Amino acid sequence: MAPKSPHTFKKWQRLVAEISIFILVSGSFWYLYGLQIGILYLALSFGSLVLLYYFQLE
Repeated sequence: MAPKSPHTFKKWQRLVAEISIFILVSGSFWYLYGLQIGILYLALSFGSLVLLYYFQLE
């Protein structure tokens, strides 16, 4: 059963979950759309994840 709130995970658990999903989706983009689109998605989503934690947003 999925947690009902993002606050149910501790900070490190949420980071591990987000990085796992990030790796899975990035690999899927590489496989489905090719290297250039995969790298573009990787850069955009990694930048978004870094800024999310830098500004401590939910």
